[in-house]
Amino acid sequence: MCPGPNGEPRLSTYALRRTRFRQHLTTAATACTILCTVLGGALISGHTRAAEPAPAPRAAAPAPALTLALPDRLAELTGVERAIPAPPAPPAAPAPPVTESAVTSGRDGGVARASRSATRGERAARPPKAPSTKRRPPVTRQRRPAAQAPLAAAYADGDVVGFALTQVGKDYSFGSSGPDAYDCSGLVSAAYHLMGISLPHSTGGLAHLGRPVGRDELRPGDLIFPTSGHVGIYIGNGRMVHASTERGGVKISGIYAFSFARRIIG
Repeated sequence: MCPGPNGEPRLSTYALRRTRFRQHLTTAATACTILCTVLGGALISGHTRAAEPAPAPRAAAPAPALTLALPDRLAELTGVERAIPAPPAPPAAPAPPVTESAVTSGRDGGVARASRSATRGERAARPPKAPSTKRRPPVTRQRRPAAQAPLAAAYADGDVVGFALTQVGKDYSFGSSGPDAYDCSGLVSAAYHLMGISLPHSTGGLAHLGRPVGRDELRPGDLIFPTSGHVGIYIGNGRMVHASTERGGVKISGIYAFSFARRIIG
């Protein structure tokens, strides 16, 4: 407190501000209390109303006029739908012609399947066969020189060509010179051995014996070399006898190639 101009006591500025602040604070507290009271009452009233059971809805009375009008409306709509033309259907694919074989297969298909099933059942019911103990004898392929027999008969015994023709059909074996198998030089040396002429058992040694002859000068008995590593005996008519390969054996062939030829006699 401080004295005023008339000597009256007066509050200081600080005390005045403090008093006004307290008044405002009291007013705000009072307003807040009133507001909370109002809001609390409203919330309590709302909860009370929500807790009360809702009244059952009343059944709506049927509308006779609408019920009576529904069939007429449906009939009207159906008539409108019937009045709309349907879109044209796509053309159907032509059916394949029915043949007698198709009819027969369709009619007999079930029977055929049933018969196949019965056959399989019968096969399954059969007892297994006992293994056979018989052994088939080995099949020996024999070459038959029957076609060359007339040629061999045309020559006398001891002739080179005649001997070579009688060996047609025998096997080829490298390094053999008879009597059951030959190689190319072994057949030549065996044929000339009957004439009392000893020849080397090698293609290289035979290539330097006798004298050379051309293809147009060939005579039966001449040695033909299709290559430098193979030799045969010329028998006339453009053909020769030679021990060809393991698969072909001793056979008659045409002169499929001509490298050179040698004549041993004459």
